[in-house]
Amino acid sequence: MLANILPAVNRFVDANIILQETSIASTRLMDMLLIDSEESEGKLQFEMSNSLSIKIGSFSWNGRKNLFQNVDLIIEKGKITSLWSSSGAGKSTLVQILQRKYKLNKGSVFVDDINAEEIDLSEYRKTIGVVPQAIKIFNGSIAENILIGREISDLTILEKRIVELGLLPFYQRFEYGLATIIGEDGRELSGGEKQLISITRALLNNPKILIIDEGLSGIDIELEIIIFDVIKFYSKNNAVLLITHNLNSILKTDFVYVLANGTISQNGTPQELVSFDGYFSEMWKLKNSIYQNKVLIDE
Repeated sequence: MLANILPAVNRFVDANIILQETSIASTRLMDMLLIDSEESEGKLQFEMSNSLSIKIGSFSWNGRKNLFQNVDLIIEKGKITSLWSSSGAGKSTLVQILQRKYKLNKGSVFVDDINAEEIDLSEYRKTIGVVPQAIKIFNGSIAENILIGREISDLTILEKRIVELGLLPFYQRFEYGLATIIGEDGRELSGGEKQLISITRALLNNPKILIIDEGLSGIDIELEIIIFDVIKFYSKNNAVLLITHNLNSILKTDFVYVLANGTISQNGTPQELVSFDGYFSEMWKLKNSIYQNKVLIDE
């Protein structure tokens, strides 16, 4: 009797688990469907001649102290601007604010001298390309992962854009080029290859602003050189914000903002910040000290 009953009990337990998971999934789906659509009061088209900026910006989560306050940040056209800080300082939150997904408690985001709230939200977001910290790769071809739902009549259009970005040699390394299947979550790719696909995805529609949120971590030197060549080429006519804690990457940018203790504590060229006394210089010396000690230990 036990031999006959136990399999049925196991099947009942398994079915109950599936039903609970389904109930939770349906509840989350309903929560998403019931979210009000974002409304934009702005009517202006996006036009940027000089910069995207945050002026006297402060932000806090409900019931908590300010994550940062009185932040002034300018992302200039024709430059690679970088933002450096320790983990948890609010770098990724700033990315959401620049995309107008979060609102500042105080201060505003400006496009040149125009408040971003006056610009149509859909148009505004189309002009900003973002390389997120967590890159999602789907089970499909490289071309499908770059396009992500965007329809084009001919793959030669995509190939032309890749040639413009100087990335054709990179994609030619794959056996079937853009048609290469890369597996769920990009299991066939290295971290750097995922990041290059994500950068191509962000630059496909030629946005006016590119934001890279910790998108250069854990990559080899060869791919880092390729990525910076693309960024430098793109920044000649557009604005780039690189958010990273990698000090070596910071040194390759044109201007640096240091976010510490909830405010912009320093700003200047990388060479200036390394030379002047301050938090950035201290971290740079600490990094070099750790590296030199490692070399001595290895020897």
